[in-house]
Amino acid sequence: MELLTFSRKITAIATIEAVQNAEVILSAATPAAVNDIAKSLSDFSQKIIIDAMNSVRIKPEGFSNTTEALTELTNCKHIVKCFNTTGFENTLYPVYDNQGIDMFIS
Repeated sequence: MELLTFSRKITAIATIEAVQNAEVILSAATPAAVNDIAKSLSDFSQKIIIDAMNSVRIKPEGFSNTTEALTELTNCKHIVKCFNTTGFENTLYPVYDNQGIDMFIS
């Protein structure tokens, strides 16, 4: 069943329209997509962006992490990093150089 047919209260609009109307934006794309996403959308300067992307192994082109990329590419001054800051494989098996590490999760 398609989501839009599930309820008449569910609507879908173009991403750019959603961003223009939103106060808060959750970015949960892959790090490689950050540059294209930021370039294709409107002005983010008065928005709040929640950065839920992991750039542990893959970095956004030209940046060391997704928050740095979002800050520069969107002109947004209100970016919050959330969820996890490491890949699932690190949480599953937190061992480096044959030594277990602490994995703090909140």
